Amino acid sequence: MKKNILIAILLVCSTNFIFAQNNDSEEKYSFAFDIAPSVTWFTNTNSTIDINDGARAKFSGGFTFYANYASENKVSVFTGINYNSYGGWLKSELLPLRARYAFQEIEIPVGVRLRSNPLDGWRIAFHAGLGLGITTIGKATLPGQYKNKNFDYKPSPLRATYQFAIGAEYNLQIVAITAKIRYRGGISNSYFYRGNQIFKPINVLDLQQTHDALHETITFRPSMIELVLGVIL
Repeated sequence: MKKNILIAILLVCSTNFIFAQNNDSEEKYSFAFDIAPSVTWFTNTNSTIDINDGARAKFSGGFTFYANYASENKVSVFTGINYNSYGGWLKSELLPLRARYAFQEIEIPVGVRLRSNPLDGWRIAFHAGLGLGITTIGKATLPGQYKNKNFDYKPSPLRATYQFAIGAEYNLQIVAITAKIRYRGGISNSYFYRGNQIFKPINVLDLQQTHDALHETITFRPSMIELVLGVIL
């Protein structure tokens, strides 16, 4: 019993020693502000409807909070708030014209950042994490003869996301500037609904309102590749 207690104390002390070895030139907690021009698209997740019909350029941004651990702050846990904008073109057999679709969301991520040792102020950084996306705006638009009319089709209000990123950081003493390439995808299927029927996925995305029968629910996974530029305070 005493041996087990001694082992437990040694483990706790060792863990505290490892995670307390922060670089004196950087605080244990840091904050980052990012902007991210991106390319976004939708991936089809059923067999009837082709909705992967083109990508769109968008713009996102956010705030990240880091809790830094280990020697030279090489390991960090992060969370924050991102505002993401997605778009793409939708097309199916029921919709001969291409519909332009877009939505925006607030995302709350949780993840880990791993960094190399500093070399002349430079570090290589890798990010990986999960997130919860909360839809704020969604619309479908049919161009051409319909004069860019907006239609009442929206994506699901919540979805699970994931992200991977790799990039570099350069320390300017007061702040560090960052640049990275990030891929953001969806874990859970999103779906379309109409009006206030949030929990009733629709079976057809018919902007001409001429069809009312389709056996498969329209589901999709939004994705984006971003060039993320920011500063760490």
